[in-house]
This record gives sequence, structure tokens and C-alpha cells, in this order.
Amino acid sequence: MNTPANTAGLLQKKQQEAQAPTPVKQMTPQEIARAKMKNTIKASLPQFTSALPKAIKPERFQSMVLTAVNTNPKLMACDPLSVVASALQSAQLGLEPNTPLGQAYLIPYEERKLINGTWQTVRTVCNFQVGYRGLITLAFRSGELQCLDAQEVYANDEFDFEYGLNMTLKHIPATHNRKQPGENPTHYYAVYKLKNGGQGMAVMTYEDVLEHAKKFSKTYSKKTGKFSGPWADNFDAMAKKTVLLKLMKYMPMAADSPLAKATTVDGSQFTGAISEDKTPEFEFAPIDVEALELNNDSAEPIESDPETGEINE
Repeated sequence: MNTPANTAGLLQKKQQEAQAPTPVKQMTPQEIARAKMKNTIKASLPQFTSALPKAIKPERFQSMVLTAVNTNPKLMACDPLSVVASALQSAQLGLEPNTPLGQAYLIPYEERKLINGTWQTVRTVCNFQVGYRGLITLAFRSGELQCLDAQEVYANDEFDFEYGLNMTLKHIPATHNRKQPGENPTHYYAVYKLKNGGQGMAVMTYEDVLEHAKKFSKTYSKKTGKFSGPWADNFDAMAKKTVLLKLMKYMPMAADSPLAKATTVDGSQFTGAISEDKTPEFEFAPIDVEALELNNDSAEPIESDPETGEINE
């Protein structure tokens, strides 16, 4: 039986509990990192607005970047400024990153240094890459192209080409049993034709592309003999990009054109520079292959392509 004294005590206890501050839930390191990433991307809307062409709404572009990091845990683990810097490169070119269009990609890489004789991960950074469809999109924006195409060739296709002053290329895909199970293409090629009649082509065998990828891709492990990332997920698309880059070396283009810029910034590395007013300077610099190891599985230096300068596929 409750006495008046007991009832008064219960009421006082309830009042004290009601007045007590609600315990604040402590955020985990992962939650703090996610919040920092999202806040950095959201705070970058003015930069996106300045960089983007009018055809792409800044809010929509920002949503693409947020979706990319939310759906890729490794991208979420990247330095937030490197993600924004890579996104800005995509924005300046007017390409949509990490969408089904395949125009451009934000790709995470581990940055490693040789410390006390062993390679150790220093941080994870985001690199910007143009997809082969993005290269084609930028090329057509010049207004000078009549045709630009990249294709793969299989053993049952009719295929013949000749370089020289009267270069020719003929490709008739087989209509039946074109690709056998597990069969790789024999060749990849890219061709262009200008409205003024100029034209060019580039052809690489499957073995040429494979050797190129093993030599220059940061996603190839010499320890396991396997690729990860884009070369593992979509070899044909990366092969077409490689042969397109080879073709574009000889394609006439203005030095300040978006296409020329795309072939320059593709795969470059974020420096993390900060200006005097504390805003990030979204710069990229060549990767120091002697100091950094960017292959997640290998501790061997990365080489650069002597023809295209390409270090990242």
C-alpha cells in the first residue's frame, strides 16, 4: 500500500528522470567517416555549379556522387576531398560519373608507401577515369566528327585491315555462332572519320591489349596474375578505351578541348592541396611511381605508357 510519503518520493523520482538530459548516442568511427563524406559532398555544391555545363543540374550531379559513395564501401572509405576533386573533373568535362551510361567513373585506390622495407597503406584516394563512352561523347562534341566507333572482333568474323597511305579496314561480324563460350576476341579496333573527309584507325590484338593492361593497370596483381576493378568486371569496355586512346593520339583536336583535357586528367592522382583560404585546390599531379604503390595486391612500381602516358585503367 502506497503511503503519502512513498507517492511523493515516486513523483520526485519521475520528475528528476524527466529533467535529466537524454544520453547522446556516440557515433562509431564508420558513422563519423560517412557523415564527413556526405557533408563534404553537400558543401561542394557551389563548385559543382561553377564547373558543370548548363545541361546538367548541379543537384542531380551531386546526387550521382552521393549515390556512388553510398553504394561502394571502398569509395566511402576514400579521402573526401579526393572524391570531390575527382567529381569536379567529371563535372568540368560534362560527364556523369558512375551511372549506367558508362561515361566516367570514380574509382578508389589504396595509396601505399615503402616504410621500413614493407609497403603500407597510407590512405585510400579516389581517382577519376573516363569511360570509353565518355571519350566518344566528348569527341562528338567537337562538331567535326562524322563517325567514331570502337568494336571487338571474333574468330568467325570477316576482318581485314591495312595501314599505309591507303589504309583500309573491313569488318563483317558473323551472323551465326559468332562467339563461342569462353572465347575471347581476336582484335579490338577504333576508327574515326571527319566531316572534311579525314579519317584514321587503330587496331590491337587481344594479346596486345592484355599485355598493355598487365603493364600499366594499377588493378593487376603480379602475385596472383589476376585483375580487379574495371579490367576484371568489363574487359571489353576497357580494351575499347585503350584502343580509342591510341587512336586519339593521332586525331586532330584543339589543345584546350574537353577531349584533350580528358586524355590528360584520366587516371591522375589527387594531391590534397589546400589554398590559403582553407578551400581545397582540386588539383591533380602525376603519380610518383617510385614512392607510391597503388596496386592493392602488388608491391611493384607502376609504369607509364610511353605512347599515351596512361598509367591507370
